Amino acid sequence: VIITEETIIEEGVHIYGNVTFGSKNGCAPIVKKNAKIAGNSMIIGKVTVGEGAIIAPGAIVLIDVPPQKIAAGVPAKIVGDVTDDNYDF
Repeated sequence: VIITEETIIEEGVHIYGNVTFGSKNGCAPIVKKNAKIAGNSMIIGKVTVGEGAIIAPGAIVLIDVPPQKIAAGVPAKIVGDVTDDNYDF
């Protein structure tokens, strides 16, 4: 896992392997409580990952992810809602 110095990660965040939190133009990500960041994903720049959100494996996140939403793809887009069934993986 690579975490740039300016990144803010709140409590309860799950970070899986080979994840990168990178800065862009001097700005770094903010990851809110209980978010899940799946393996091989990248979160770059002034991006907020909302509380309880899920970042799918391999996603490259360049946009804000609202709370309780799922972001996937390259570049990542919002693809669904977090539910009790898909949060526990």
